[in-house]
Amino acid sequence: MDFQQGLITTIHEYGVRGDSLSDLKEGLKRRPAALLIPCLFEEFKRPALNLIRNVLKDFKGLNQLVIALSAESVDEAKEAKAFFSSMPFPVHIQWTNSPYVIELLKKQEKNGLQLLGKPGKGWAVWQGIGVATKSAEVVALFDADIKTFNPSYSNVLNTSTGLFSINDHFFETGEELIYTADTTLIGTAATSVGIGTTIVGGATFTGDLITGFSTITGIANTTGLRVGDFVYGQNIPANTTITGIGTANTYFIGNVAAASSVITGIGNTTMFTVGAGIYSGNNVGLGTIVSIGINSITSTENIVDAGTDRVWYSTNSNWAVTASNVSTGTTTRQAYTTGISTDIMPKRVYGIKIGKNSFKLTGTLGLDGNVGTAFTYTSVGVGNRHKLEMKK
Repeated sequence: MDFQQGLITTIHEYGVRGDSLSDLKEGLKRRPAALLIPCLFEEFKRPALNLIRNVLKDFKGLNQLVIALSAESVDEAKEAKAFFSSMPFPVHIQWTNSPYVIELLKKQEKNGLQLLGKPGKGWAVWQGIGVATKSAEVVALFDADIKTFNPSYSNVLNTSTGLFSINDHFFETGEELIYTADTTLIGTAATSVGIGTTIVGGATFTGDLITGFSTITGIANTTGLRVGDFVYGQNIPANTTITGIGTANTYFIGNVAAASSVITGIGNTTMFTVGAGIYSGNNVGLGTIVSIGINSITSTENIVDAGTDRVWYSTNSNWAVTASNVSTGTTTRQAYTTGISTDIMPKRVYGIKIGKNSFKLTGTLGLDGNVGTAFTYTSVGVGNRHKLEMKK
């Protein structure tokens, strides 16, 4: 196990080499200990604290649990105390930004102490340690939203399967995490874990694209898409970027027989609604939609502009992305990916929960909530204390 020796000892990989929980509990009998968890009130709405509470309620031997809480009201502080009411040891909720605490700290200015700096985790820990040391000789600080790991341990990161094994990781599928390569080894510079070349930092979405057009239409959700990101997919030329995000009419390709009111051979009719207008590619009105089939629509008028594989559009407005290059072919309900290409693990990643003690990571998140393909790993990087932090 890698650790720092000093006034504050890091035991971020406790258990990796088979450390005994019973030994830890014996140690707690010899020296009174408290557990300190700094957190924001909104973290009580996330799965992680529920799982932490479930673990702690069966743990014996602590003198006290101290929650250094940032909350907006007394009701939130009371809710936090109720949340931990089932603990088998005393629980103290230190409301770090309560009016009383702020007033008390402000009064210390007359003693030459400036204690009202920018609130943050360090400020919360400082208050929590003050409370915890009133009844404990040892204070364990647990960061509820950060997991540290040594990627060189094969029982932590299996580079063959891409599986991480970290007990009680608390990560959910699709949850955004912040990855940092770090080390406690003096004279060593940390480097990121190597991955198979992949697209990261963007999102995946489904849309329709017509040959010769530069607008991908029929997109359900554009969250996570950014102007300037590269876009990848079938019939998208290399080095194509997003130049605009907005709404557009729904373009489609279809067939119509002479003097018929039915357009057939449409790849995607899910974006149409009855009553929407129909136009030819050269903006000639062709009536409105009266019925929608699986691969066809029927107009109120007979369409004289007959032919096959003709371009049409309806006035149904949906999200769309404008690209810097035109399509080399027509695709319907095609998945596209945005982001950048890289061969090292990026700062922004997304979890894929396999079990309570195992997970994988990916670099893309689908706009429908589905995650992208898990990373494959080519190296473990450098550093013994890499971090994965839940994004707040």
